Amino acid sequence: MKNQKNYEYEITQTKQVESNEKIVVEYEVKPTKPKSEAEKIRTDAQRVADKRYAQKIKEQNKYITFTIKLFPAEVERIDAILKSAKMSRAEFVRRAAAYVENGTI
Repeated sequence: MKNQKNYEYEITQTKQVESNEKIVVEYEVKPTKPKSEAEKIRTDAQRVADKRYAQKIKEQNKYITFTIKLFPAEVERIDAILKSAKMSRAEFVRRAAAYVENGTI
């Protein structure tokens, strides 16, 4: 059942009492999560394929982001050095860690 705001409800009959004069019926109304039109259209096969793809990407994407904060002038200087050396930022960090590890810094 839907109301004007496109929210969906699940209605279940919880109790029915009959007497000589009247019948009393109680219902329980639970709102369900509203779905977008795109979610309603997707087939079960598409949902299974989406889960498989998400799992595959999760397994492949085992990198961790390493974030630092630098002043803009420092970033410009370091990026210029890396560009002239044709080195990526990741390679720079790996080499710097190797130098520290070997005690050459």
